[in-house]
Amino acid sequence: MVHLPPGGTAEVALRCSCGTSHRASVTAPFYVAASPGLDPFFGLPLWLQTNVRGNLLWAWSEAHLEEIERFVEALLRERSPQAGNSSMASRLPAWMKRANAREPMRKGLQKLRAQLRSKTPRS
Repeated sequence: MVHLPPGGTAEVALRCSCGTSHRASVTAPFYVAASPGLDPFFGLPLWLQTNVRGNLLWAWSEAHLEEIERFVEALLRERSPQAGNSSMASRLPAWMKRANAREPMRKGLQKLRAQLRSKTPRS
């Protein structure tokens, strides 16, 4: 991982999930506003995202997707008092936590899982 100061430039090696690799010059933006579904460093749309009932469902990676799947599938969603607001579940949008969103969330997560298996970015 390359850490750049705002406006800094570096030459980086990129490797695609298909196995090809490339080199690219990257420049860190001076500021990118945090927005759901966008990479905070480059401001580009995340690959793993889909629409669920007019809401954006996204995941950073397969590990993040698995964590959301565990939350959705949990029969009892308890948090320890020590977790406070530091758990991923505490920071999920309210629409994801509603009981009536469980089935639509499952379908959305299945779409994201299929995207991972296909290794083809959405168009």
